[in-house]
Amino acid sequence: SHPVQLWYFGPMFRHDNPQAGRFRQFYQLGVESFGDDNAATDALLIFIGYKVLEGVGLKNLVVKINTIGDSNCRPQYLRALKDYYRNRGKKVCNKCQKRLKTNILRLLDCEESDCKNLGKDAPQIVDYLDDECRAHFKNVLEFLDEVKVPYLLDSRLVRGLDYYTRTVFEIWTEEKEGAEVPKWALCGGGRYDKLVSLLSGPKTPATGWSMGMERIVLTLKKEGATAPESHAQPKVFIAQLGEVAKRKSLLLFEDFRKHGVAAKASFGRDSIKSQLRIAHRLGIKYTLIVGQKEALDGTVILREMDSGVQETIPQEKILEAVKQRLKK
Repeated sequence: SHPVQLWYFGPMFRHDNPQAGRFRQFYQLGVESFGDDNAATDALLIFIGYKVLEGVGLKNLVVKINTIGDSNCRPQYLRALKDYYRNRGKKVCNKCQKRLKTNILRLLDCEESDCKNLGKDAPQIVDYLDDECRAHFKNVLEFLDEVKVPYLLDSRLVRGLDYYTRTVFEIWTEEKEGAEVPKWALCGGGRYDKLVSLLSGPKTPATGWSMGMERIVLTLKKEGATAPESHAQPKVFIAQLGEVAKRKSLLLFEDFRKHGVAAKASFGRDSIKSQLRIAHRLGIKYTLIVGQKEALDGTVILREMDSGVQETIPQEKILEAVKQRLKK
């Protein structure tokens, strides 16, 4: 059943020539969600990536984010890009000469100074988005605003693979004066609704990211940061229904995490029943339910899973109420 949410960790091998902070063999952590085209899932995964990096002790993190539309609106944008570069093709670097024919989007994120300068005046994809892609991107940004994840809109950010659609993002450490923080992305990903069908599977929306461990370790060393202890098993499940409730629940999720209460949630699901089944399967004692009404009222339903007894509690008092019950 969908969505299927997975994570992986292990050694990977790279074919191209390694650059600074990149190795022929490297360790990668990744998170994937298959079967859900909701903007909330994009935002949730970005939030998780941000919190993983923050959780290992990194500071001054920022999300660079863009949208590259989908097969409905991107062709018009690609035509506009081709028109723009038609008389400027000779000014780009050798790599970008080839990209003009194979993957013109990649000209936008080239680091060569001539290509960078040319790219500044190139057409921006936000001007070519259709209504659905524009609404999707707006929803992702609203979720990030709600959970206070700092982001920068970066119209030059693209991913190099053809199966990417809509949301693309990277997480960087912001430059600080006098600090020798490496200039590289620690985490990168986005939405890739074309991936499964490209591999001969059924049409399946998907979103996710990966991060390289060596880069994180190098950055931690440069910043002199130390990683904290690992976290406990989840004690609470947060179930939600509707867009506004999802945003409120994501804040609750973070509040509980910050105060040392391990929580679990399934933000891609819209059925309270299916979410309660997951909580039951995980053996979680208490589930918090936030529906449309509760989101507007500023309340949360606290459900004891064994007995099914429910109680409505103001949102600002829910953390303390759960802590009291977990002590018993």
